[in-house]
Amino acid sequence: MIEKGEIVAEAESGIIGGALTWPANVVPRCIEAGVTADWFSSDKWKVAWCAVLDVFGEHGVPADDGDNAGFVLAVLDRVRKIIMAPDSQGKVDVSTADIQKAMDGVVVVSHLDYHLQVLRSEVMLRRLSKAQGEFTKALSIGLDPSDAIAELNTRITSILASSMGAKTVPPAKILDRILDTYREAHRIRIDEHRLDYTPGIPLPWPAVNQKANGVQEGLYYVGARPSVGKTAFMLNLIRFWCERGINVGFDSLDMAVVQLMKRPLGEYSRVSFNKASFGTTTREDLAAMERATAEIAKWPLTLVDFRDVDRLRAWAVAMRAVGKLDVLVVDFVQLLRASRRFSNTEERIEYVSGVLKSIAIDLNIPVIALSQLNRECEKDGGRVPTASDLRGSGALEQDAFAVWILHREKEVKTAWMTPDSTGKLGAPIGLTPSCSLVEFKGIDPVRMIIAKNQNGQAGPDIWFPFVFYKKYCCIMLGNWEAQPLVKSSGYGVTAKTTSDYSPLYSKVHADWRHDPLEAALRQNGTLIEEVLPQPPPPVPQDLATVADDDEEEEV
Repeated sequence: MIEKGEIVAEAESGIIGGALTWPANVVPRCIEAGVTADWFSSDKWKVAWCAVLDVFGEHGVPADDGDNAGFVLAVLDRVRKIIMAPDSQGKVDVSTADIQKAMDGVVVVSHLDYHLQVLRSEVMLRRLSKAQGEFTKALSIGLDPSDAIAELNTRITSILASSMGAKTVPPAKILDRILDTYREAHRIRIDEHRLDYTPGIPLPWPAVNQKANGVQEGLYYVGARPSVGKTAFMLNLIRFWCERGINVGFDSLDMAVVQLMKRPLGEYSRVSFNKASFGTTTREDLAAMERATAEIAKWPLTLVDFRDVDRLRAWAVAMRAVGKLDVLVVDFVQLLRASRRFSNTEERIEYVSGVLKSIAIDLNIPVIALSQLNRECEKDGGRVPTASDLRGSGALEQDAFAVWILHREKEVKTAWMTPDSTGKLGAPIGLTPSCSLVEFKGIDPVRMIIAKNQNGQAGPDIWFPFVFYKKYCCIMLGNWEAQPLVKSSGYGVTAKTTSDYSPLYSKVHADWRHDPLEAALRQNGTLIEEVLPQPPPPVPQDLATVADDDEEEEV
């Protein structure tokens, strides 16, 4: 009976022998499989494999495996140099006879896959055994079990990735997959006449969908200065997704989950959480909040508060595996930490961003991380921020699949609250249900800029106006089709032209909610009814047949 040790030893010798006998064929396949020196338990084969990789990287391999003598001699020379290196101190001995024996023992190159499978299983067992030992040690020194499990999960993911080698997919297979998605889009849009179709996970506003191409797998950053409304913006998206059965995970770091859930409750019921907290609610308000609670309780929303990004990744992997995670939201990225040490904040944020991107790519889901903006965009009176203003590290902009920037339009708010020559304010108080100036002061005009988009339009000119109802934590799309007012001042060389974007915020579009706020705005004349394009009427079967016959007769 052949012992396991003999099988492993034969596999190690077979891979080295195959790499030297058929280098042009075997070496690339081994590299693709992820073979590294620690795949070999024998020190002499570790040295031999390092020599093979060195020669392959520096000189390449012969185009014809039948002429491999030069490659073998170069490997032998490199083996001698490795052995004679000061740090080796002659601890390893690889003779020419060992190399020749390995090459003589190779029969056919088709045995390579079997040898690779043997070594892959062996190296995974060794690495898993080491991970188990580190897990047991972590528990014995008093590490919290949940932290120890998260670290173990990260190690196992790393073991799988390093042991399985590169994920190679033929271009034809990728193209077939892309064509399948395009055919499906054609079927939905043309055959089924669903003109509101959006690739990926849709956003609540059709106009924004057309520019952003929905939300697809990848890392998204939503950046804003404090109190502009980025959390409210995401909670509005979360409501829209959850009401359509999309599973959302929300890592809430900026506020306690109790404080967080007050916001969707107020947005859904249209009862401000300040009013509810001070008890000045009516019976109708209480009934509205009870109805909102019953509906929100049905949402496929999971709230967590992982501050360690590696623990967050472990949780996301587990939730995705059981089909309970379609979108992951993090509020916000600068508050995420990692168990390892970093020399500065920029390195930490760069690592965190890389992990978030790997979650999105590995799990094929959108990961939307909220981010603070730096103070540079507020200097010298302020300017419209860009993707480079994301705080902490340039890696955020680099890693992002898309970047959305929220910017409070201070000039618009100032124009609203500045009286004209007759003393009248320009504030469109019809945006409030009560047409009250006091209530209107709690409304902010916010510009949403698609600053980066790898799968759609982007740039400083690609933006949408939103009206932020801070009292209700509600975001509504403004009149994005309106034209700004152009104002001129000065004469001659001092002439200056400015744009007043107030008209874009004077009305809002109806959306999916159809609630009392929308009804009140409709009555005030500040609601734009969202009219989707209608599909063409179907052609009656008898007329279609006649048209076909006429065409045939003309031919």
